[in-house]
Amino acid sequence: MMNKTAFPRMIIGLFAAFLAGCGALLNGASLPAMYELEPPTQFPTELPRVPWSLVIGRPSAIGALDSANIAVRPEPLRIEYYADGRWTTRAPDMLHNYIITSFQNTNLMKSVGGAAALDGGYLLESDLLRFETVYPPGSGMPEIHVRIYATLLTLPGASVIAARDFEAKVTPASVGLPDVVQAFDAAAEQVVQDLVRWTLTRPRRRAA
Repeated sequence: MMNKTAFPRMIIGLFAAFLAGCGALLNGASLPAMYELEPPTQFPTELPRVPWSLVIGRPSAIGALDSANIAVRPEPLRIEYYADGRWTTRAPDMLHNYIITSFQNTNLMKSVGGAAALDGGYLLESDLLRFETVYPPGSGMPEIHVRIYATLLTLPGASVIAARDFEAKVTPASVGLPDVVQAFDAAAEQVVQDLVRWTLTRPRRRAA
């Protein structure tokens, strides 16, 4: 016997499916798949616990990467986007949440967040330099390139403590978009694991 709450949920689900189907028909094609990355939850056990907070700024990015489209570079001077899939939000916003959640998952800090009002001892800024599928010349298989330039600053005062480039390249299992996204996920995890380790082990003043 169907309970009272299951029936409305089923109706809402059917209505949503109907609307999605109508949208696909109106566009003459199926809607693109939506993808997002899964932040890591496991980190090296030797990472130190620290008594300070961290504010994480939204990564900046050039126009081609400041998009929900999944970028692909078929040749050095040309950039395109996959037609059958998108990120759930703009790449810098997705990476912003990804980095914040990754630091939170370490459980090694006083607090972590993206708000400037957070009582942070330090500020982590970054530039998203590469976040794309790249086809090397003469190769039929692509590589996923993820590259972030990070700068660690004190708060208040914004004095630079250190800056470093982080990069990872991963070859997907196939040229299919699901495998490409899996490779994006693996490359992003490599970069952020290195970023977390670097941030937590920088020599610094003690937070007040």
